[in-house]
Amino acid sequence: WDLYAHYVHRCIIDQTYRRTLSRGVQAHGEIPATRVFDNLYFVGENAVSAWVLDTGGGLVLFDALYSTEDFKKIVEPGLKRFGLDPAKIRYLVITHAHGDHYGAARYLKDTYGTRTLASVEDWQEMARQAKGDVSGLPPDWAKMVPDHDMDIRDGQTMKVGSLGTHNALGLA
Repeated sequence: WDLYAHYVHRCIIDQTYRRTLSRGVQAHGEIPATRVFDNLYFVGENAVSAWVLDTGGGLVLFDALYSTEDFKKIVEPGLKRFGLDPAKIRYLVITHAHGDHYGAARYLKDTYGTRTLASVEDWQEMARQAKGDVSGLPPDWAKMVPDHDMDIRDGQTMKVGSLGTHNALGLA
């Protein structure tokens, strides 16, 4: 129930719907980092989520926000709130090929040696964006596209830490 107030605000009360979501605009805003359950933490913000799974053998981050600056301002303090070391982020899983989800991927690779995973289709989309084909998308996304690293596929498993097999996440 730690996120209940945010759920009510975003999903029930509808205080900003007509100004933001219904017009395709995401509203930025703080949502405090929260331990959701066990070893899963929310470390994002209102407009774009970021989640981290502590595997006991390293961290798996799901999405990296808009930019290095946002990562440093939002995700890193969120991790530190729970005693999690950003240097232990072993993998970044990009959930889809939008710059607000891969914005800090290069920073993570350069700073912590983080490996980046995305679906084959998302790598193809990011490659298209990197070539400057960003029709309908913010032009700065082309500059943030990470180098192709690891492909992730439905049903794939990967051993990370001591949590065992988690096929629902595609990671183990």
